[in-house]
Amino acid sequence: MIFEQFMKKIYFEYVWNKMIKSNILKDNNIRFMTDISICEDTCFSFMIFPKATRFKIIPGKFYIYRIRPRSACKT
Repeated sequence: MIFEQFMKKIYFEYVWNKMIKSNILKDNNIRFMTDISICEDTCFSFMIFPKATRFKIIPGKFYIYRIRPRSACKT
């Protein structure tokens, strides 16, 4: 899949829909920004994608989404 096709299918604003090799994070010292309270997922995604050499979309749901009543999205 070429990068342009991939970008049309990916959702940057979430990290729960991505699997990231740990060496990408470790080698580039990529961490979540702790000084912001919203859109930190988007910022994180924009830091990791330029460092990745391969992308793949796997159809299916492989997570459990927990809704917390006092989360940032709900308050």
